[in-house]
Order: sequence, then C-alpha cells, then structure tokens
Amino acid sequence: MFETAMRSEYSAGRASVREGLRLLEAQGLVTLKAGRYGGAFVGNTSPDHAGRMLTLFLQMLGATYEDVAICQQILAPKAAELAAQNPDRELVSKSLALAARSDGCKFVLSENVDQDNLMNFHRTLSSLCGNPVLALLIDTVESIIVNHIIHCTPPEDRMTWVHSDHEDIAKAILAGDGPLAWSLHNDHLKNVLDHYRRQNFGQFSERVEWR
Repeated sequence: MFETAMRSEYSAGRASVREGLRLLEAQGLVTLKAGRYGGAFVGNTSPDHAGRMLTLFLQMLGATYEDVAICQQILAPKAAELAAQNPDRELVSKSLALAARSDGCKFVLSENVDQDNLMNFHRTLSSLCGNPVLALLIDTVESIIVNHIIHCTPPEDRMTWVHSDHEDIAKAILAGDGPLAWSLHNDHLKNVLDHYRRQNFGQFSERVEWR
C-alpha cells in the first residue's frame, strides 16, 4: 500500500520508486521495513552517511585528502571555541563528562586508546557549538579522515597523548575560555594530522575515493 501511494503521488513506476527508496536507504535517510505495517521510515542524520555522499563530489572535483584535512583544521577549532561560549553550562559539563568518561576533574577515556571514544569527544564538541550546520559539516569532514585514513592505521600507531590534549581542551571549555579552547584544539588537530601524515606517507596527496 505504501509503495502504491508513492507511485500515485509522484506519477512514477514501481521500479523507479523502489530504486529511489533503495538509494535513500543506502544513505541512511530512510529505513525500509517489510510486512503489513512496513514501509519507509525517516532515518537520522549521520555524518558517516553524509561523508560517503560527500566523497562522491570530492572525487569528481579532484580533491585530495590533504584538502579535506585542511578543511577540518579550519572548521573544528571553531566548535571548541563556541562550546566554551555555550550559555548552557550544565549541558556543557554533562556532555563533556559523558564523552570523556570523566573521573572527578580528570578526563580519562580508558587505559587503552579507543578510537571510537576519542572521536566521540570530537563530536561532542561539535554538538555543543550551538550551530547544527557547522556541527554537521565538521563531523562529516572528520568522518572522511577517520574512515579513509585513521581506521586504516594499525591501532598500535595511535597516539596515547591524545588523552592529555582532550583533557586540556575540556578544561578550557569548562572554564568558558573560548580563545584558549580554540588554540588548544587547533594545536591538537595539527599534531594529530601530522602524525597520520607520517604514518600514511603519500595518502594525503591522493584523490579522495568515493566509498
């Protein structure tokens, strides 16, 4: 019934409707469920899905991973600055504690470096910037770096000093010091990106791959 209604509303054939829904599902924009009460249900916005779509355009533009990294370096520190200026201090405190699994005033993720937890900290900063467009742009660009470069690096090459950087950034944000939060996050990203430039020699100069 659902598919029939869409065919009628958009004057489209069955194959066109199914292909359109399949493409939307591949991008995470809808979830398709079979059965009597099935149909297409609106999905959630996902930086990873947006990143996969963006890589198509970046590949067509001839953009490199270095271009993506530079974009991340420009955008992401602004999120830390705006997070420090977020007027909802209770939200800021709770969000940072949750993302960093804080223990008192000490921001420690775990004994081991867990990439998912580390990225959760970055996405928390984006969520606290107060601008959903900027947050999605930052997370989308970062998802390309993570999925195409960082996840291709052996775990033993990941940096244990990232914990200390995150702790300093979190403290600056909690103190409401926007310029310091920006500076610390800017230095942090530079060090992270330089690390992966060394670990993945040559990849940053390659064109972005659509995947």
